[in-house]
Amino acid sequence: MKQFENEVMTFKNGSARDGVKMRDTLSELGLAGWEVVSVVPCDLGSRELMVFLKRELDEAAASQEDAA
Repeated sequence: MKQFENEVMTFKNGSARDGVKMRDTLSELGLAGWEVVSVVPCDLGSRELMVFLKRELDEAAASQEDAA
C-alpha cells in the first residue's frame, strides 16, 4: 500500500511579491516530490493561506515507518 508523508505550510497572500514567494517555494518543493493537495485561507478575510502537501514515501522509508 502506498504511504505518504504530509506537510502544512502557511504563506502570506497580500502582495504580488508574496505570490512570487509562494510560487517559488512550491515549485522547489514540487521538484523534491511534494504535491499540493489543498489550499485554504487561514481565516475568513485573512491574507494568509494554508497549503497542505503530500509526498509518497519510497519503500525503504515506508518500511521504517511501519517498524516504528
